[in-house]
Amino acid sequence: MRKMPSLTGLRAFESAARCGSFVRAGEELGVSSAAVSLQVRGLEDHLGKMLFERQGNRIFLTDAGTELFPRLAHAFDEIADVTGRLQQSRKPRQLVVSVIPSLADCWLMPRISEFSAQTGAILDVCVREDPIDFVKEGVDVRLTYQSSYYAGLREKILFSDVAIPVCSQAFWREYGDPDGKLINVPHERLVQINWGPSYASSPSWQDWYRQAGRRQTGAVTSGMITSDLSVAIAAARNGAGVALVPSTFVELHLREGALIKPSPISIAMVRPYVCVFPEIRADYSMLVRFLETLGVAGNGP
Repeated sequence: MRKMPSLTGLRAFESAARCGSFVRAGEELGVSSAAVSLQVRGLEDHLGKMLFERQGNRIFLTDAGTELFPRLAHAFDEIADVTGRLQQSRKPRQLVVSVIPSLADCWLMPRISEFSAQTGAILDVCVREDPIDFVKEGVDVRLTYQSSYYAGLREKILFSDVAIPVCSQAFWREYGDPDGKLINVPHERLVQINWGPSYASSPSWQDWYRQAGRRQTGAVTSGMITSDLSVAIAAARNGAGVALVPSTFVELHLREGALIKPSPISIAMVRPYVCVFPEIRADYSMLVRFLETLGVAGNGP
């Protein structure tokens, strides 16, 4: 008979390692963070190894934890996959795509409009912020900004980007300047984005001013603020102000002239946009075709 550690302890460890937090793991598992910590302690006692370094409210995988996590995550993925197949609840040729809101409206939809027609697949697109649970939500692939929430999963880079200011031509005729440093634009006409939890590092107007060589003290506290990137773009298109947005998301608007880029000054987005998926799904034909549609090779590292 195998001498196995507690499955509850293993699940608590896997969730905490994937979420990077006992608190978020507790929310995912429906228990308190203290309960997650206690289960992990029990697993550590059973193994005789420390799996996390604890620094205040932050946790970091030790060498033992780093060795255990990807194999354990893979095992849970396999369990979820085989039980899902037995339940036969999945529709044939279905692909479940989970995506952060900013990518969904401004980047993904124009690229997959013909995917279902070409493949005959049922494309289930779920839009929500990080983190998600692949197993509970039955997700095949996640599109997001950076992959810090999803250690141990296969990762592919979609694209890297820079944030640029955009506005309407009419707005720039009223507030423009020859150097493109926005010196005539009042703070109340700067459209600000609350990027949300998916963006661990996000560009701000303070960053842009610094890049432009302009002194800017304190945060911009007036004007429009939105958590929806598509709203920020719409505001700029309608002359409400200048928005600082990823350049890839406004390529079409710039080509059509609905928006202009009033300045050559940009800010590099610190992390790339990525897709992540469980190793066990890497050869799923619908996922491979989907990644090819996005210009990403499905197999290989």
